[in-house]
Amino acid sequence: MKEDSPFWIVGRVSLVILVVSNPAQAQVVPDTAPETNLGTQVRVNGSTFEIRGGTRAGNASTANLFHSFSSFSIPSGKIASFLDTQKINNILVRVTSGSPSNIQGIIRANQGTPNLFLINPSGIIFGPRARLDVAGSFVATTASGIQFPGGSEFSLTSGIEPQNPLLTVNPSAFLFNQIATAPNLIDPKITVENGAALSVRTGRSLLLIGGDVALDRGTLRAPAGRVELAGVSAGGTVGLAVEGNDLSLRVPSIKGRADVSLTNDARIDTSSTIGGRVAIYANNLLATDSTIVSTSLGTQAGVNAPLNTRALSPDNPGSIILDANSLSFNNASVSTTTLSSGQGGDIALKARSVALDQSTLVSSTSSSGNAGRISIQAQGSVSLNRSSLSSAAESAVGPVGDSGDIQIEARTLSLVDRAEILALTAGRTIKDGRGGNVTIKVQDNVSLAANSRISTETFGEGQGGNIEINANSLFLTDSALRTASSGTGNAGNLLINVDNIVSVNRVKPSNTFPFPIGFSTSTNGSMIDAGDAGQLTIETEHLTIRGGARAAASTAKQGQGGRLTVHAATVELIGTSDSSSPKGQEPSGLFTETLGAGDAGQLTIDAQRLDIRDGARASASTSGVGQGGTLKVNANSIRLNGTSADGRLASSLLTESLGRGAAGGVEITADRLDIRNGARASASTAGQGQGGTLNAAAAAINLEGTANGRPSGLFAETRGARAGGDIEVKTDHLNVQDGAQVSVSGSGSGRAGDIRIEANSLELDRQAALSAKTRSSDGGNIAVNLEGILTLRHNSQITTTAGTAQAGGNGGNIDLNAQFVLAVPTENSDITANAFLGNGGNVRIRAQDILGVQFRRTTTEASDITASSDFGTEGVVAVDRLAADPSRGLTDLPETLVDVTALIAQRCPVGNAQTASQFVVTGRGGLPPNPQEAIRSPALLADLGRPHPAVANPPDTAQPAQAKAIPVEPTRIIEAQGWIVAANGDVLLTAQVPTAPQSGGQRVMSCSGA
Repeated sequence: MKEDSPFWIVGRVSLVILVVSNPAQAQVVPDTAPETNLGTQVRVNGSTFEIRGGTRAGNASTANLFHSFSSFSIPSGKIASFLDTQKINNILVRVTSGSPSNIQGIIRANQGTPNLFLINPSGIIFGPRARLDVAGSFVATTASGIQFPGGSEFSLTSGIEPQNPLLTVNPSAFLFNQIATAPNLIDPKITVENGAALSVRTGRSLLLIGGDVALDRGTLRAPAGRVELAGVSAGGTVGLAVEGNDLSLRVPSIKGRADVSLTNDARIDTSSTIGGRVAIYANNLLATDSTIVSTSLGTQAGVNAPLNTRALSPDNPGSIILDANSLSFNNASVSTTTLSSGQGGDIALKARSVALDQSTLVSSTSSSGNAGRISIQAQGSVSLNRSSLSSAAESAVGPVGDSGDIQIEARTLSLVDRAEILALTAGRTIKDGRGGNVTIKVQDNVSLAANSRISTETFGEGQGGNIEINANSLFLTDSALRTASSGTGNAGNLLINVDNIVSVNRVKPSNTFPFPIGFSTSTNGSMIDAGDAGQLTIETEHLTIRGGARAAASTAKQGQGGRLTVHAATVELIGTSDSSSPKGQEPSGLFTETLGAGDAGQLTIDAQRLDIRDGARASASTSGVGQGGTLKVNANSIRLNGTSADGRLASSLLTESLGRGAAGGVEITADRLDIRNGARASASTAGQGQGGTLNAAAAAINLEGTANGRPSGLFAETRGARAGGDIEVKTDHLNVQDGAQVSVSGSGSGRAGDIRIEANSLELDRQAALSAKTRSSDGGNIAVNLEGILTLRHNSQITTTAGTAQAGGNGGNIDLNAQFVLAVPTENSDITANAFLGNGGNVRIRAQDILGVQFRRTTTEASDITASSDFGTEGVVAVDRLAADPSRGLTDLPETLVDVTALIAQRCPVGNAQTASQFVVTGRGGLPPNPQEAIRSPALLADLGRPHPAVANPPDTAQPAQAKAIPVEPTRIIEAQGWIVAANGDVLLTAQVPTAPQSGGQRVMSCSGA
């Protein structure tokens, strides 16, 4: 029967297992007081106390036996033997004198399989030679009484009614200070002497329930059974579940608990063919130089329950449950292991705070059985100092099961001084299990420092486990979060989900820490069938990586590299490692890379602001046969600034091929892109691989400055035999100044790529350049399409010159389209498509006007346009000046200005005429209204008057007294405004509009004659 009881706080009692140097000499003495005498009989037979009698409750098949002693202490070398117990389920022994029991000898109850309960509220001491020879389970407790279902009790003073059926069943609870106890009981101390070894038989339980419980060089063993310790400091009820010889506690509350300590090589062991269970309940649990272990050693088959569905419970085979207010381990070890096909045990820690110092928690399997989980639940902090949590699946022969998951929930988590959390799998067959997952959920901060790490790894066929970090902030200093594959299994994924800040810093490099500082997922398996790297995802508000730290997804052999994805409001990549570090100066940053045949993964950055400075970089590269990854950046603001302190490493957005694989592309989308002081965005190849393409789209792009003679800018370079990549730019305004460049170049035998720019305006100033130069191969082409103005100032260049090493290669072509091309003639700003041995390229410019720069056969100190060749054919320079559109600015007039039919009176035609009246204004010298009519002679035009000839100025010899000429007023010509009909019928034109209507005196009739 199992029964849980509530826990009520009343007072404090302690049970402590300690070492004493002078054990008290005591005897086994029955209680003969009338009120407490239960008929217990003790006979001394040599070194044995033979115990008979007592009070029996129940029938022959289900009975409990009750004994009462005034003293129960066993000297060294003596035996206390309970007899006549063949048909007894439980033997319940109480000690009423108020003195602790000092057990230096052997307790024996081996007739039948009864469980033995030793109850002494004054304390119990197990000395160095204390032993158990009990066929059933053994319980030692400082409880003041034991409760049975239905409310019956067995306490220090209670009597026993043999006919009471409530006393015939299994006990259900331990009562602390809820009933009367010994009068001198005031916080008693209980000790267990040095070297005590208490052991029960296979499958049985060993329970110690009291106040403070201490194991000092003591050992508790329950093979395939159960060991449970409970420290209780106040009154209340501790539940007890009994199923035959399997006894377990139910301690429902953290309040009212006492301390439990394991010190000086103390050991709790439940190992057997199947692992047993361990549970400890305490206020403060201290384990120093001690071990708790549960190992499944045999071949007995077990049940491999799915790890993600199996509940953590002290009833799970092989489990270890540690439940306390404070858990503190110092040089201690807790482990569950399966060496069989059975399920390995879980390790579960539940506390307000957990502190591990030079300690280990290990769950492992070396066979086909699955390893158990490790779970830590803390309301406060969890700290690991030079400590390890590990789950492993490893077998040199035969299949291996899954390694267990590791789960941590806390307010804060810190790992310092080489602390580690590991989940490993290292099998050798195709049936190998997967690696365990590591899941961390923390309300506030997760911090790793001083060469600490959280890692999942696979060394064989099995899939590596995943890592998931959920926290408010994450701080890594000289530490690592990594998933890795060194076999054919794939590495697990790494997910960083942090609300506020992710900070990764490399401060003090170490020669003995072999892992990259920061986040990584990698594969380094064999050249055949190597596993793939996992996916690395970082989601946070602010990401900062500095000091040579990195977030990387990489492959070193045949396996495929993983993807690296960053979603953040701000991303800052800062600086490099110190030049004195073991691997020399290394840039901080984000990386996807391949060193072997596998392809590198894609690197994606999605942020509001991306800031890369002081030599840091975001890179997708290949140094082997595999293809380089693509680098995609989407941000409101992107700023690349400066170089490393020694100027060797530029702050970069970079894809690169250093081997035979092709470089990936760079895709930049932003509102504003600023690249300054030697920083660069680049897609390049230095090996046999094809160069990548760089695409940049932004509302405004500003490229500015140099560092140590190296220009800032956008670059697609080839330093090998393959062609370089292209650069495509789309922007409203592109500003290149102070030596910065947009450049596609070839310093090897490979052809340079092309540059294509679409913008509203482009300004090159102070030795800026658009360049597609090569040393010995064909120059690239440059195409610029602008809606506005192209400006070249202060020795700026647009060039596709080839053969700069005085070698072959044709000059590339330049195609410029703009409203205006502006330069200053004396500032030596040039547009060149020259060559040395090859042919010059072609230059074509379409603009409304070109000012300050002109075509010349060769370059001069002025601003020039050239397409020359020293030894080849010159190129063609074509300049198309676009004519002004004569229709620009004009408004189309309507075809009909006035409806003339409203201005003409439509009278009835005279006689047989078939047409209505018309009024036609032709104008002087105008054309007839109908092309069939003849042109009128000027003689028929109305006389509009002749102008009077101008009076010539008289010669300067005019007499001073000569009279002034009287000016002649010309006749004014007035256009007719109307007409009138004279009395004789003549029609006269008038200069004024007639005020009286004119009538011929005829009656107006309709055209129809009516």
